[in-house]
Amino acid sequence: MNAKRLLTIAAHETRTLVKGPLFWALIFLIGLATSALNPTAVIPDGAADDPEPFINSVFAIASSFAMLTFFLYTFFAAIMAGLSIIRDDEQRI
Repeated sequence: MNAKRLLTIAAHETRTLVKGPLFWALIFLIGLATSALNPTAVIPDGAADDPEPFINSVFAIASSFAMLTFFLYTFFAAIMAGLSIIRDDEQRI
């Protein structure tokens, strides 16, 4: 397969997926996760003066956000890849 055909197919798939609701659901969930993971939301027992050490540190939040993002992206990438194969079969490509 030559490079021009590969770029044409990749551009078409990207345009198709960005217009779909699945992509926007992914963007919404990532935005929700970003706004929900703030350092003050993880304080145990609601006591702001005596929190457990490192439970709401930047490093703990970064690791949990990295895992959440990894699982969300792999889940949605698998669904989008599967839907493009189904769409090709429906259009008899």
